[in-house]
Formats: sequence, structure tokens, C-alpha cells
Amino acid sequence: MGQRSPGRPALSAPSCREPAFRVTGTVRIGVIPTASAAAADIASPLSVRHPLVSLHRRLVVGRHRRPTRSLRTRRGITYLDHDVLEHYRCFPLYEERYVLLTADDPTVPRRAEISWHEASAPMYATVDHARPPILDEHFAEDGTHLNARIETDSVATLYAHVKTGQWSAVVPSMWSTVFGEPPGLRCTPLTENLPAPVVGLITRLDGPSSILVEALEETASTLNRTSSESPINQ
Repeated sequence: MGQRSPGRPALSAPSCREPAFRVTGTVRIGVIPTASAAAADIASPLSVRHPLVSLHRRLVVGRHRRPTRSLRTRRGITYLDHDVLEHYRCFPLYEERYVLLTADDPTVPRRAEISWHEASAPMYATVDHARPPILDEHFAEDGTHLNARIETDSVATLYAHVKTGQWSAVVPSMWSTVFGEPPGLRCTPLTENLPAPVVGLITRLDGPSSILVEALEETASTLNRTSSESPINQ
């Protein structure tokens, strides 16, 4: 549980600029696999502001949009859909867009983008958490569907499968900035046929927030890239 120096008030917006050593402890969050890279975007500035605060991240797997259905958690990083907005404090981080990850074939010219219909042809591996409904909605909008042959809760595992040359995968474009384009692989942006889902930090509305959660919320509030010309995942 978070601690602060005796006699100090709870963390508030003005007090966030006070010496960070007054906030200590471990804050735990659940994170969906496709957004796990976003935990690093929070952890880095959080550690700068509060060097004695640790962030414990737990991946939440399963066919659900948000961690609260799979894990008893009061905070997490997930999709900010309507149900979440009604029951949680929400701090948008980025808009999730997608690329088609394939083996690189030098004989095939690169393209600026590819349609979801075209992308449905190869054999697929996919992150289990991402479907349904997120990817299914995009494929359905283009009049097709995705028949994944391999499902995993690890984005890194997707890259490993695609590397064999037998598989393709739809991956959030954030991961193409994390891993780059490894030798032998190619990332092609998918057309934006639906509004991009927003991913963000959620914390429970009910009950008072601890000083740790307030520090986490204050940090996340500075990272909103959903209206920026250069989103956090691009």
C-alpha cells in the first residue's frame, strides 16, 4: 500500500510537483496483451516523478475487451469502450491502429497499405485477446472474416510464428515501433475502415483513491495522444 511522510496531505494536482520521495509502494495493474507495451510508457515517467514507486504489471488474457472481466483488479490498461467509460475513471493513452505482419518477400513490391479483405487470405496467427470482437469487426466491415489457425497471448510469439514464413498476423502498429521491422519480416499498414479503438488506463470510480493510484492517474493524464498529429503508437 502506498505511503507518504507523516503529516503530508494526499497527492493532488498541485502536490504532484513536490519531492517525489514522499510517495512509496507498489501499484498493481492488469494489462491486455496487445497493450502491454503501453505499460512502459507509463512506468518511465512514473519512475521519474516517484523513484520509490514500483509498477507491477499482470497480463490479462482471454476473450474479453477489458481486464476487469478476467481479473479482480481496480485498475488496468484496456480498451475504453462505452461500458468502461460508465464505471471507471479513464485516461486515454493512444488510438490503436493495425499493420499486417508477414514474411518479407523481396520479389513482391511494398505497398503503402492493404485492405482487410486482402489481408484475410493468408493463414493467420493472432493474439487471443484481440478477437473477438476487435479484429472481427474490422474484417466484417470489409465483407470477410478471419480464420485464425494459431492463437496466443503473446505478441512476441506472433512475430516468431510469422518469421517461419508460414503465417501472417494483424498486429497493433505500436508493436512495429517497439520491435521495428526485424530482418525477414514486413509490416504493411491496414486501411482504416472503422474508427480506431482508444486504449487507456482505467481506475475504479467507487471508493477513495490511494496516493499510489493518484500518482498513477496523474502520470497517465500527461500521456494522452489520441488527438495528437503523432499518436503514441506511430
